[in-house]
Amino acid sequence: TISRQIIAAMLSVIACYVAISAYSYYQLAKIDDNYRELLTKSVKLETAAKTAAWYLSQSASTTRGYLLTKDEQLLTLYPVYSAKVDSSIDEMLKLATDPTAKEYAQKIEGSKNAYSATVYAMQRYQRENNAIAFNVEFQKSNQAIENAIAAAEAIVPLEEQDVLLKRLENSERTQQIKTQLLLVNLVALLLGLSLAVLISRRIAHPIKASAATAHQIADGYLRTHARQINSQD
Repeated sequence: TISRQIIAAMLSVIACYVAISAYSYYQLAKIDDNYRELLTKSVKLETAAKTAAWYLSQSASTTRGYLLTKDEQLLTLYPVYSAKVDSSIDEMLKLATDPTAKEYAQKIEGSKNAYSATVYAMQRYQRENNAIAFNVEFQKSNQAIENAIAAAEAIVPLEEQDVLLKRLENSERTQQIKTQLLLVNLVALLLGLSLAVLISRRIAHPIKASAATAHQIADGYLRTHARQINSQD
């Protein structure tokens, strides 16, 4: 019947529209979740890098303070700072997904280990009153700490750039999905109008035919054949 055909057609259009819309909104939600995950990871990585840089500088200050003042109390702070740096390096290595960021984290670790070696060497040469060897190790320690801090600070703009690129990528992808949704709405509207026109014609045709037959009978054409209507509505 026409009624059933109307219902079936409308349900088909609605089902397609709902399915496509649901998939599009799922994609939008997925994009948002991925961006928030990246942003959280980047913030943690930047925090770990800044923490490592700060404790590295504090370690250098503590060591130099001890070498100048011979205050043994300052040496007790070095293991604490060193452990903080190690913890930050572990965090960076765990979070870093970009090869460059991971390389910087490894540079921090290598420079920090080199710095620790120079600190113990300086303590030994100081006890031995070996000024030449002490100065050599002192220069090495300065270079090692500078390399470590530079690597830690380089991670921050790198992560900020990754977040910016991801934001632009998400914005472009989101715009594509919104365009797709707009096209789906237009197609659904056109399909609905087409179905409405088609169905209205199917309904109107037998009515017009019956009306024409009735007019012919009214005008005296009694031999007019009654038109067969197959619809059960």
